[in-house]
Amino acid sequence: MRRRALLPLSLLSLGAALAGCASAPAPKLSFAELYARPEAPVPPPAPPRPAPRPPPPPLVLEWPVAPVAVTSLFGQRLHPITGTLRAHEGLDLAAREGTLVATAAEGVVLSAGWCGGYGLQVEVLHPDGLHSRYGHLSRILVEPGMVLEAGVVLGLVGSTGLSTGPHLHFELWRAGHALDPLRVLGLPLAGAQTREGRRPSGRRPL
Repeated sequence: MRRRALLPLSLLSLGAALAGCASAPAPKLSFAELYARPEAPVPPPAPPRPAPRPPPPPLVLEWPVAPVAVTSLFGQRLHPITGTLRAHEGLDLAAREGTLVATAAEGVVLSAGWCGGYGLQVEVLHPDGLHSRYGHLSRILVEPGMVLEAGVVLGLVGSTGLSTGPHLHFELWRAGHALDPLRVLGLPLAGAQTREGRRPSGRRPL
């Protein structure tokens, strides 16, 4: 009787495994599919930019007293009391004692009280950063922090501080520099009038 050759168990297992693999068809992939890189995720579209805000309307200034009569100009001058040459950082506007003084534009009262040679003075900060000052007043009708509309009365003409007689000393400042009010407001017309003065409302900023 012819003997059968016996194969090791490991070879039998390998043959079964290979037979099993051969029974399943291999997937057919193209070269491009085999080596294709995953696409990067597409970022979401950027949100639309908000529309730019329109610039604020230009500040409109009015003369603080009426009629307008300039008695001393902006610039270097001999001080009428000390006799020294010094900068006159505003205009002197002639007016009778007790004449109403109105704010040149809307703004917030920064200070209101005694200010050395300027006597009783009010300083107002306007929306565009301009400062206006009103000196030598006989009476102050506003307080610091009050919000004033254009044309609101803030005080009365007087002759307090270093003054030779009743008048209004009017200054305009921006970024720490004094400005010539005549250049900013323009030359007043003969008999020019400001808006009718109104008493302050006393409204304060929120």
